[in-house]
Amino acid sequence: MEDAQIIDLIYDRSEQGLSELDGKYRKLLMSVTSGILRCNEDAEECVSDAYVKVWNVIPPYRPKHLGAFICKIARNAAIDKYRYESRGKRSGGGEVLFSELEDENGACNIGTYDEDISSLSDEISAFLKNADVESRTIFTRRYFLAESISSLAERFGKTENYISLKLFRMREKLKKYLEKRGYNVESR
Repeated sequence: MEDAQIIDLIYDRSEQGLSELDGKYRKLLMSVTSGILRCNEDAEECVSDAYVKVWNVIPPYRPKHLGAFICKIARNAAIDKYRYESRGKRSGGGEVLFSELEDENGACNIGTYDEDISSLSDEISAFLKNADVESRTIFTRRYFLAESISSLAERFGKTENYISLKLFRMREKLKKYLEKRGYNVESR
């Protein structure tokens, strides 16, 4: 079923819309959430929470890209769950991933208004569209799917050092790109 039809069903409060959403996106959502949490039960809980959130925001909101919309909701739920579970603990390396991102995005002085966040998101998307396919894929798999550097190295047939350097250079380019567009990106 097409995304527009699923959105229409949810908009009309038909539970079939959630069933169709689940059938179309469950595998992707589980990949996103389990990449962050590493625990299947927690990942499943975040996927369910994402469905509830979609049900609650549609209507009135109609997302342009349902897949990206639901993935972002599930990913944010998984990050929140990870942070909650790991407070005061040191665990599987996720804190390194989040600190890498915070260095280039967490210090942006853009406020918390939806239009500012949407604008920043659009700028990051435009930046990634101009990157070569390998760089874009590595960056997205690392920072959106929370794939480990060792897994990326294996996937691309490269060394971990190569992947780390590629990510560092992408973060630096992103920082310069955002600064040219008026964002104040401070490194810690």
